[in-house]
Parts: sequence; structure tokens; C-alpha cells
Amino acid sequence: MHRRPYGSGSVFSYRRGWRGLLSVGRIDGRRRRLCFDGATPTEVEQRLVAARAAHLGGRLACRAAPTLSQFAVVWLDQIVVRPSTRVNYRQKLERHLVAELGGVRIDELTPPRLDEFFRAELRPRGPHLHQSASVRHPLSAQSVAHLRTVLSTVLAQAVREGYLVANPISRTRPIRVERYDATFLSRPRHGRFSLRRSASGWRPSTG
Repeated sequence: MHRRPYGSGSVFSYRRGWRGLLSVGRIDGRRRRLCFDGATPTEVEQRLVAARAAHLGGRLACRAAPTLSQFAVVWLDQIVVRPSTRVNYRQKLERHLVAELGGVRIDELTPPRLDEFFRAELRPRGPHLHQSASVRHPLSAQSVAHLRTVLSTVLAQAVREGYLVANPISRTRPIRVERYDATFLSRPRHGRFSLRRSASGWRPSTG
């Protein structure tokens, strides 16, 4: 049986795919291990090699990763954006992302876990922290796509700070948003439509 070199991590079958673990030392007396999931052993192996290179190159933070809630608070305070954009980010984080994933360490936000979160946001369930109804109304695909974008921006900063080797959002399933093509009436057609509407006696509702 082939033995892996010491310190190169381990790769093994996990559920319906493969998982890799890489130890990157101890933090506060506890061993820190990075976890990678993938569809094939080759994919996981490549990610382990990249993570080990980042670790040996000093590009990984030498401290325990914070939870999403902890990291998001600092991120919101440090980003340079318009006040309205900051309010929009805060609402999406507090009402959805932190409400559901706030207690999870950012290095434990795996693509499968995030995919499940996004799927859950698209279906009715309840109750919800910010909705009084017993059943939570599902979000639109466009709204979930916005959540995915915000979370990707937050985790990109975590990569820059060395908490993550790569952004897990890049390996999640894209949110399919239906697009509709608007048809605008030309001036002559608009005029004919207005005349037909007047001739039919149609009037806009006043209340």
C-alpha cells in the first residue's frame, strides 16, 4: 500500500465523493486541520497541494478561524462603500447569512454546506427570525443570488487574510435567475394602443 509523505495530508472516500485533511500545526494548543471535499481524489489532491504550499509559504493565518458572525462584524466596519451599500450588506448578513450560518467557523463553510443553505433559502420553511408568519416565505432566485454575491465578497477577504486557501463560493452551484426580455412599443403602435383603450371606455382604477 502506498504511504503518503509525512505532512502531505490524507485523502479518503467520504459520502458520495472524496475528502482531504491537512494538518497545519497547533493553535492555542489545539491542532488545526483544513478540510477539502471534492468529486474525485485528483481534485482533492490538487487542493491539498495548494493548501500545503500556502501553509509553507506563510500565507495562512496562524490563528483560529473566526465564525462567520465574528468575521462579518469586522468586515462591515472596515469596508469602504457608500452608506446605502453598507446598510444593504448589513441587512442581507443579519437577516439571512448570519441568522443561519453565523455560528459556523468560516473555514468550515464547505461548498456542499453552502449549496444546502442556498437551496433552503429558495423553499418555504419556518418559522423565521424576521417573519411573523409560521411558515417562512421563500426568497426569489434573484435575492438568493444577491446573498451568494455578498457572502463571496466576505469570504474573499478571508482568503486575503489567510483564513482560507480558496473561496468556497467558487465551487458552489450558480443560482439560476430567470431573465425576461422587455418589449417596448414604438411611438405609432403606442398611439394605436392608446386610441383603442380610450374607445373601449377603459379607465385606470383610482383605488
